Amino acid sequence: MHRPAALAVIAALVLVVVAACNGGSDAETAADFTMPLYFGAEHFGGATEVSLSDLEGRPVIVNFWAPLCPPCRAEMPHFQEVWEDLQAEGSDAMVLGVDVGAFTLLGERPESLEFLETIELTYPVGEAQDRSIIMDYSVRGMPTTVFIDADGAVQRTWGGAISKEQLEEVVDELLG
Repeated sequence: MHRPAALAVIAALVLVVVAACNGGSDAETAADFTMPLYFGAEHFGGATEVSLSDLEGRPVIVNFWAPLCPPCRAEMPHFQEVWEDLQAEGSDAMVLGVDVGAFTLLGERPESLEFLETIELTYPVGEAQDRSIIMDYSVRGMPTTVFIDADGAVQRTWGGAISKEQLEEVVDELLG
């Protein structure tokens, strides 16, 4: 195994173990961030980037992922299914995929774009601008999902992979 690949595997394993120990946590107000979009501009009037503050008044599900994180890759279809359900219901809730691979040693932009070509996602996905988003959202493991209510308050943080059933249950709680 090549040294960079071995380091990526070790980093992924450490993050998965940390995530497994990381239970749900609550915070006050969600920190604003802006991210350039890989795709999903049609959901924002053609804009090439989105800020959390642009979504004020809407519930938001933020999924932090990385291209070399197997659990991240495995759960993304669940987010797609929930996104499709929300759209079909006419919900104003938003799903955002935030690639933090460059800041977790779990992949760079080229790996992200290559992976995204293999999976059919229609919810907005982009890349974090800097590592501060990891600190702001207490991303301690990969993947991490943050559920933000319409008032901008973090209702729940899920560390580690989430099943479709668990995701649907937390989204139902979020939407009340």
